[in-house]
Amino acid sequence: MADPSAPILDFVAKYSWRGVLGIFAATGMLLFYCDRMGAVVCVWVDASRGWFLAAFIFSGIVSFTYGWTALAPLLSPHWSAWRAKQRGRKYLHHLSGDEKGHCRWFVDNDGGSLHHNEANGALGSLKEAGIVFTPGQPWGNGMRDFRMRDWALEYLKEHPELLK
Repeated sequence: MADPSAPILDFVAKYSWRGVLGIFAATGMLLFYCDRMGAVVCVWVDASRGWFLAAFIFSGIVSFTYGWTALAPLLSPHWSAWRAKQRGRKYLHHLSGDEKGHCRWFVDNDGGSLHHNEANGALGSLKEAGIVFTPGQPWGNGMRDFRMRDWALEYLKEHPELLK
């Protein structure tokens, strides 16, 4: 059985965003400003108000999705980075003793590289939380460079009580 919304979605996909935005603007003007325009058109707008309202709502939703589709790729990296910082800051308030020790090392060394085994559980959980990262490839025997993210280093310097 065919999807009943398929013809509507095909129409929306083929129609230019300019046309849909034009329909939205035209139906909005006819619905909300017809009495101020004083045109003969207002007579048949009143008779078909339901259809105009449906076209206004539908074209408004479609225009919004066109706009969101255009803005989403621009906003997504910023939203993801902001969300990662929020999760990381929340995690910093619940550090284990080993994690505090590693974080204290980073703060004391002003964020310098820590050469350690990547199998270390505390560093692994800090890496998973997005607080530290590993630039480059492992050296051998599981040894890696670990570095703290700048925002986490600044946050821990502002809140030294988290490392006690």
